[in-house]
Order: sequence, then structure tokens, then C-alpha cells
Amino acid sequence: MIDPASLPRILSCGTGPGASSITSALKNSPEVEHLLSFGREEQDYHMAMITRTRPKAGGLGELTSKNTYSGVLARALGPGELNRFYQFLFQFVDHLHRRESHYHYRPHGLKTLHEYMNYYHLIADIIASKIQEHRINVALFFNAPHLGHDTICHQVACLMGIPTLILMQTIFPNKFLSFSNMAACGNFNLSNIPRDTVPHSIEQKEHPSYFYMDQVTEKSLKQGHLGPKDLLLILAYILTKEPSLLIKPGALWNLLSRARTIKSKFPRFRDPFARFFHIDQLEYFETLLESESEPVDFDCPFVYFPLHLQPEATTSAMGGAYVDQALAIEHLSLLLPEDCLIYVKENPKQQHFMRDPLFFHRLHRIPGVRIVPSRTCTHQLTDHSQFVGTITGTAGWEAICRGKNVVTFGNPWYASFPGVYPYEPNLSYAALCSQKIIHKDLENAAGYFLSLLPDGIVYERYKEIVPDFNQDENVARVLPYIIDVIRGRNSPVFVDEF
Repeated sequence: MIDPASLPRILSCGTGPGASSITSALKNSPEVEHLLSFGREEQDYHMAMITRTRPKAGGLGELTSKNTYSGVLARALGPGELNRFYQFLFQFVDHLHRRESHYHYRPHGLKTLHEYMNYYHLIADIIASKIQEHRINVALFFNAPHLGHDTICHQVACLMGIPTLILMQTIFPNKFLSFSNMAACGNFNLSNIPRDTVPHSIEQKEHPSYFYMDQVTEKSLKQGHLGPKDLLLILAYILTKEPSLLIKPGALWNLLSRARTIKSKFPRFRDPFARFFHIDQLEYFETLLESESEPVDFDCPFVYFPLHLQPEATTSAMGGAYVDQALAIEHLSLLLPEDCLIYVKENPKQQHFMRDPLFFHRLHRIPGVRIVPSRTCTHQLTDHSQFVGTITGTAGWEAICRGKNVVTFGNPWYASFPGVYPYEPNLSYAALCSQKIIHKDLENAAGYFLSLLPDGIVYERYKEIVPDFNQDENVARVLPYIIDVIRGRNSPVFVDEF
């Protein structure tokens, strides 16, 4: 990544105590000359300064304390790079939208497109000046950049020609990925698997469960009801967004009636107001209700497209243009004959983010699209489908494990595995329906892939699937790997070419 004769001078972006402890160890390593960290209070600069547009100090103070234009990034841009800058700006706006007032109780203050544009220019110039001031020669990320502060740090590093190393946790316990750019994610050579590779056992028809997904139980399938928690969320919305409703009893009663109806029509696992309430959610869930009691025909030909939870890295960072899932479904429809439907299932944790009425209008304009009820079993949909479509989701991995091909629209980690077909306009529907996945080949590929993944936890939330997890031991495993890759003694898991 960097000149082997040089010592790393690292810009690090990561939140949580796990990333913090690894960052501290890197700072103290004799193989690291310097480290500048973005994260929470204990890091050099606090990420909230960027994502909340409010001053908040880290160890080196507030990021915007020296508010003078530097021009560092402008001078670093090569011919034609300004267009790339504006492509990055669009992505930054998309990522920062997660803290917009429609979706968050503590939003940033940006409202118009041009406010976002001006803000991007300001922060990009400041970060570029910090990179120059600290003579950064490599940037490190503990997840695919998608939160706003890490997004712009990654973009500025790329525009300045600074190599980047992205780490990302996997669904496999104590295993993580590494790559230098999002386009490389999933690029893995499985053409020459050693004969002595130990296969990874995959139960073809199992119903896998993931710690980050709520388990569906008999109780959670029962209909919900408007409870005290929901009323508190509605009250918080009224007090922070529409206090005038307190003196409009008719409008207030209408809001509560709509909320009560929605809550009673969905199963408990599909909680419409799980963490947040906004009046725009009502129209979103009312739209879904139109399909909630519709029967699902498993005998007709269909392709299954489960929607991703948004905002998340799986689309925001790894989806490219297909962060717009309606675009993926539109393009998927062009591959299919007239008699083949597309069954779209909403993510059970999704709220109204990126699900405005025009999103559904686009879907309804596609003749073959059907939105299936939330109770419909995702594994049953996979098993009866012709094949599965997804941006980068775990549903794609589950599909090939169950013997179904998958068309992907982004850069999933499993992109090089048997049965995975990156979207192209000339993909053959007949081939996608008829090509068989040899399960033994899939198990061999998975075994080889897992044997080459580094051990460790780089994203704090995943430590709960590692028995007897010890952070000191974890740092001792992860630290040498990071340094070896940065200094060119080892390669990332995914590479640009092989």
C-alpha cells in the first residue's frame, strides 16, 4: 500500500470501543509513525462535528476551529477530477441524509441541496488541510464508509491519491474482510482451490438466523397494538416537530387513529414505530397495508427481490448507483419475460427512509411487480423463485446456499462464488433459471475463502457471536494484520486484479 521503506502515517476512522482500542494500539506501535483519528470523544476529532453540523471537541479540539480556506484539495485535483468530486458530493448528501429531520430527533441543520453542497466544500477543504498538515500517507476505515464523517474522509483521501484500507466484519464469527476500494469488494480468486482445502459445511435447506435480526416467534406473529412506548414516540414528534397539534384536537385524533390502525394491522415483529415516529411514516405503512392481506402465488414463475434495510452500508457504500433499489428492480424487470413476476418483500426493520410515495409509484409502474405481505417466509420465497435479485444482501448468500442463482447489483463479499451473476443488461433469463450450483463446489469455495480471512473483530457489535471474547487478545490479532497490509507485507482479502 505504501512504500515499504516508509512508516505509516495513518488517518483512522472508526467508532466504538473496539475501533478505539485498535487505534490506540496503532498509535503506540513502533511501526506507525503517526496516527490522526476521527471517531468519538476519545479520538482526535469528534465525528459528530461532521454528521450533526455542530461543534464538538475531540482530543485536538474542534475540527473547524481554524476556519480559513486552505485550497489543499483544489490544488490536488487532477484534470477531470472535478466531475468525480461532484459524484462524491452526491454520495455524501445521500449518506448524511440519515440524520435529516424527517428521520432523526437530533438532526443536522442542512435543508436545501445548496446547503449540502456548500457544507461539503467546507468540510472537504478542512479534511484535506488536516491530511496535509499531518502528512497522512494511508487512510484506515473500520467499516465501509457510509455514515457521513467516514464518507468524506474516504472521498478526500481518494481525491488526494492516498491509499485506503477498508475493514469489514463478516457474518462468520471472528472473521473480517479487507479491501482497498469498494469496487474490489468480492473480487476473490476461486479458480485454483487447493485440493487439501477443508470444505465449509453448508446445510442447503437450513433457516439461518443472525444476531442482528429479531427472531420471528409465535408471539411476534400476533398483531400489534398502540402501546405506551408508541405514544411517547408520538409525543416526542409532536413536541419537537409539530407542537401546534396540541391545540388541534381533530388533527391530533386523526394522527392517533391512523397510528392505531397501522399498529394493529402488522405483526409485532414488524413494529412500525420501533425507534422513531414521524407523520410521514403513516403514509409509508398505509401503502404497505394495501398488500398485507394479498395471497402469494408460489406456483407462478417469479424472481424474489428482498429489499435492503436503508440506510446501511450494504447499499449506501456497496451499492453504487443501485443505492436506489427501485432502479435495481426496474433494471431487473428488463431481464424477464412477460409472464415472470417480481416478488418484492420489505425489510422487517425498515422505516420510511427512502420509501416515499414516488418510490412505490415507480414499483407499481412495473407490470410484474408484486409487494408481498410481511409475514411471507423469505426462505419459502427463495426456494420457489426462479432466482433471487439483491444489491449486496445476505439474501444472495442464502440463495446460493439453497441452490438458487442470484443477480447482484452492487459489490457483495460473495461476488466470486458459484451461482452469483453481477447484473448486466444481456444476462440470459433462461440461463439464470437453468444453471445449477454444485453444492460441493460451493462448500469448497467457502472453505477456501474462510481459510484466508483474517481473525478478529473490527466492528464492536459482532463480538457477541465470539465465545469468551477478549479485547486485548483481539487487538493482538488484528494489529499485526493491519500493519502488514499497510506496509505491503500482506495483501488485502479482496484485490483489484488477480
